[in-house]
Amino acid sequence: MDAKLWPVVHPYGTGSLLSEPGSGLPHKHAKNRLLLIQSWFRKSALWGFWFLNRIIVAELFFTNRKRQEAGRSGASTGKEEDPVTRVYGTAAPSSIPESTDWWKKQQKDLFAMSDDAELGLMQTMVTVTANDNSPEMLAAIRRGPFATPTKDEFIEYLLKRKPRDKARPKFENHSLEHVLSFQRRLHHMKAKFMIRNQLTPLGILQDWWDRTLRLLDGM
Repeated sequence: MDAKLWPVVHPYGTGSLLSEPGSGLPHKHAKNRLLLIQSWFRKSALWGFWFLNRIIVAELFFTNRKRQEAGRSGASTGKEEDPVTRVYGTAAPSSIPESTDWWKKQQKDLFAMSDDAELGLMQTMVTVTANDNSPEMLAAIRRGPFATPTKDEFIEYLLKRKPRDKARPKFENHSLEHVLSFQRRLHHMKAKFMIRNQLTPLGILQDWWDRTLRLLDGM
């Protein structure tokens, strides 16, 4: 399927997920493509959304099959008029990130923490956002993967100013670098700011709960 839909990156007509014996799972296949030296997969937002949809659809299909075998609710009977319902059923598993059931499962921890008998209502809410002009993003876009920021890029990041001789980097073509940059910063913040029962820049934390939202733009 990959070679048929994206012939520009499969010039030899092979390289699809199940084209060879012993091929890996979709998640491993996606990781392999995103971490290749060839940057086309990382820079193609269309390919990224297509592969994410492919993973979700496959999970819905096999989940529906397991529900049919177990006779559980939400499974299709195979006789529905709607072809989507017939193949995938009507129940979205909680294992799909950001689905309704997934959020319900995540919220159980929050409800338990905010119970009056436990910690009560939360006292502070902190929002962490990704910045296009972060030093590591500017360095990776301008000079390639693993490039280190220059002193000027650290100033550019802090003051949101760019040198006159430099054009605006095309941030929208580096989605993988965005994710890595945000996750590294988020991990560092949790390690330094979210330490239970110790004095932090946010005060003394008893417990915390977080959720990540993805805002899509430019499509």
